[in-house]
Amino acid sequence: MTHPELVMNYLKYCGYRKISRAKGRIKLSPESFFYPGILLPLTYLERKTSNLTYIFPSYSDTFESLKVFGSGYFPAVPLPKLGTEIDSIFPHLYSVLEDGKKCGGQDAFKYIIGELGGNIVEHSESQNAYIMGYAYSKKKFTEVCLFDDGISIPGAFEKHGVTYEDDSKAIALAIKGKSTSEEGGRGFGLGTSLAMLVEGLNGEVLLISRRGGFYADSDGVENYELESPLVSHMGTIITMRIPFQDKKLDPYLFTSGAKRLL
Repeated sequence: MTHPELVMNYLKYCGYRKISRAKGRIKLSPESFFYPGILLPLTYLERKTSNLTYIFPSYSDTFESLKVFGSGYFPAVPLPKLGTEIDSIFPHLYSVLEDGKKCGGQDAFKYIIGELGGNIVEHSESQNAYIMGYAYSKKKFTEVCLFDDGISIPGAFEKHGVTYEDDSKAIALAIKGKSTSEEGGRGFGLGTSLAMLVEGLNGEVLLISRRGGFYADSDGVENYELESPLVSHMGTIITMRIPFQDKKLDPYLFTSGAKRLL
């Protein structure tokens, strides 16, 4: 079965993680390029596990040199613990990624990143959360990855007594707007943001949360139940790609939520 590249990159990271646990080393040498969707989880693994041995590609001799610093690149930056502090991070991210002017305009781009990042800060209960992004001028798309090691979307529902069939169904509930309290929860704004990304901007997204996975692009939706712990993630990872485009999207067109994503 052929998976989309975002899914393949996540599975590749899971393979590195599996080997690191078994052998205490990660062999990165076969790779020649790392997108944020694989590089950010690897960065977390590198920061969390100090005794890992890395075998690098020929162009690199340290983990840091895997990252291509320069125009359009926003390296792995920790998200703050408090929502009131998020403005200390995101304006710089927006600036580096040209305020999303090539990705549907500032309003739509900032809405998507702000909502998804804000949900992680407010509701993930994570010890570690990061964001990374890169605007690829030659490939003509921007990729942004959000990562946390928190309680996950299914875990948040469990904590608040919300029942569901399996973890992929919990993600579907969150996208539909199911919240964990009367005041709103982890799912707040998720469906609207993903609808804007996929339906409005012709983008694609992969969301992994504990044993559940969700992928969507302009061709449709795929739900995954990740039964093996080797490919699950005890937290949430969201990787999105937005193609460069001239049109400017009005975020308020999508405030009613994600209809086709459901």
